[in-house]
Amino acid sequence: MEVDLREFAGIPFIKSYPTSVMNSILRRYLDENHISLYEPYQISDTETQILLCAQGVGAAIGPRMLFSRIDAHNLNCAENEYIYVLPVKGLTETLRIDLVTRKGMEMPAFVRAFEEMVVEVVG
Repeated sequence: MEVDLREFAGIPFIKSYPTSVMNSILRRYLDENHISLYEPYQISDTETQILLCAQGVGAAIGPRMLFSRIDAHNLNCAENEYIYVLPVKGLTETLRIDLVTRKGMEMPAFVRAFEEMVVEVVG
């Protein structure tokens, strides 16, 4: 079930700072679809956004890669603090992850392990 953000015009949204990539993608989507959201909260910390959503303060839009944090919250929360995750109708632009290393430079084992994990998880 996808949601149409036009139906959420009166709901307070908790958004990231304007310089975040997610916020740029969302702003483009809203502008292209002539949607105006009520965005009284601007918080860059994901954990705080999750807690505010759980307390019913507002809704948030975030990338799929953060869903594991919401899943972890939902495993241990009270029934009235459960966070529902719904896809946004027509919002298909994805975030990009770039791994940048210096050519010919030997990377420490933890950097190589991180690179392998990102490739495995993200694809």
